[in-house]
Amino acid sequence: MFRTGVRLVLPLITLLFLIDLSMGLLNASRAATLISLAFPIKMLTAMAALSFLVFSDPKIYQQSANAAFGALSKFLGM
Repeated sequence: MFRTGVRLVLPLITLLFLIDLSMGLLNASRAATLISLAFPIKMLTAMAALSFLVFSDPKIYQQSANAAFGALSKFLGM
């Protein structure tokens, strides 16, 4: 489960780091105009990237869901 989570989140973390880096470089050249836009831009980009990842590789989600439901049914004795 941890490995699946890392495989899903690592591209998002990299993308958000690159957005922070680019916002920092742009903010150094301008006044504080981009600070108010940084949070909405990061949120929209992260949601778009996560939805792209969900639809691009559904096999990862299917494997983790099967493992989770298998463990749950074993725990509940079904």
